[in-house]
Amino acid sequence: MEEKTAQNVRESSPHSDPTALSPQTTVETGENTTSKRTWWQRVKEPGSVWQIIIAALLAIGIGLAVSTTVDEVPDAAIAIIGIPGTLWLRALQAVGD
Repeated sequence: MEEKTAQNVRESSPHSDPTALSPQTTVETGENTTSKRTWWQRVKEPGSVWQIIIAALLAIGIGLAVSTTVDEVPDAAIAIIGIPGTLWLRALQAVGD
């Protein structure tokens, strides 16, 4: 059994380390997290809700414009229009990971 002396107790104490008692310094990153961002800054953020809403409204607008002006939409047009949407969804999934 180990003998408890004053020296052993002092060395094992967490308060015996002078660096533990010194004040901790903080480093500012220069980015103020409490500042309020503008609407446009939130829209430009990748994968933001506003981007999704704007893209959906744009797609609905294009779809309505095409369907009202043309009697029959060719299958090739549907496939061509789907390419940017698919690419955008893949990019959105890549940003989310």
